[in-house]
Amino acid sequence: MITAFLSSMMFYMVCTFPLYIVARVVYVKWRRVHLNLVRELLLALFSLYAIAISSQTIIPHWSIGVDSETGKLFVDMHLRQYKSYNFVPFSTIEMYFVGVGDTASQWSLISVYNLAGNVILFVPIGLFVPLLWQRWRTWLGILMVAIAVPFFIEFIQYFIGRSSDVDDLILNAVGIMWGYFVYKLFAAILSIKR
Repeated sequence: MITAFLSSMMFYMVCTFPLYIVARVVYVKWRRVHLNLVRELLLALFSLYAIAISSQTIIPHWSIGVDSETGKLFVDMHLRQYKSYNFVPFSTIEMYFVGVGDTASQWSLISVYNLAGNVILFVPIGLFVPLLWQRWRTWLGILMVAIAVPFFIEFIQYFIGRSSDVDDLILNAVGIMWGYFVYKLFAAILSIKR
């Protein structure tokens, strides 16, 4: 399961990163931006991360191939047949902790993946955003990011045939805030050493 997600992420990153490089070079030359190597590296890493997360959250699943009967090339978008919506805060999280029916009080690997994954996968936003953009370095600024980014993802998922869950929004926001706390910790350590 995790390897499928990682291989899908890698596919999107490998395919789109050259486009990022070209777009960035054009932007830098057009705007005559002074290059800071560390910032450019951070921006490139953040862009790869954003592509990876987008590939798993807001880009519909699709397949490409050749039809064996007709020999014609096809591209097919797969809207998931099973989709669910949860607009009640903490109900999915509670279900993962206490279980339902026969699974009551049993942790499953899926529960761990969903809870931890929804938090951990969003920690980099809390790190990268304040590193790259000074205006988002405040508590209120990053809180706005922590609400807006997951809300955008869940909103889009609602319309592209994927499950949409307010608890995912909550867990994603927690992950972004954890990343921000890590950023603040490193910033404090670096300022102490100076």
